[in-house]
Amino acid sequence: MELQHFIGIALIGIIGFYIYFWPTRIAFKNNNPFKGIILLVNIFFGWTFIVWFILLIYVYFPKDKIIIDPIIDPSGTMSAKKYGDRINDLKTHSNKITSMKQLYELKQMGAITEEEFQNHRNRLKL
Repeated sequence: MELQHFIGIALIGIIGFYIYFWPTRIAFKNNNPFKGIILLVNIFFGWTFIVWFILLIYVYFPKDKIIIDPIIDPSGTMSAKKYGDRINDLKTHSNKITSMKQLYELKQMGAITEEEFQNHRNRLKL
C-alpha cells in the first residue's frame, strides 16, 4: 500500500512539474530569444498562476514579434522588427540617393563618362 501511495505521489509530482514548466519547454522548443528569462521567471514567479499564464501566452506569441513591440507601436500595426527593417530601408535608400548625387556631380565635372554613370546607377538600382 505504501509503494502505491509513493508511486501515485511521484506521478502527480512529475505531471505537476511538466505542467509548471510548460512555458519554458515551449520557449526552448521554439528557440525563443528570451528563453533564459522565461526560465527564470517561470522558476521564481510561475507559482502565482497569473505569471505562469502570461508566460504561456507569451511563448505562443507570433515569432515575428518581440517583447518591446508594445513600446515601439502600441497600436500593434507594426512590430519592432518591421520598424527596424523600415528604418534600415530608409537609410539604405538615403545612402543610394547620396551616392547618386555624387555620381551625377562626377559626371558633370567630366570625371566619369555617361556610360560609367549609367553602369554605377544600374548597380545602385535607382
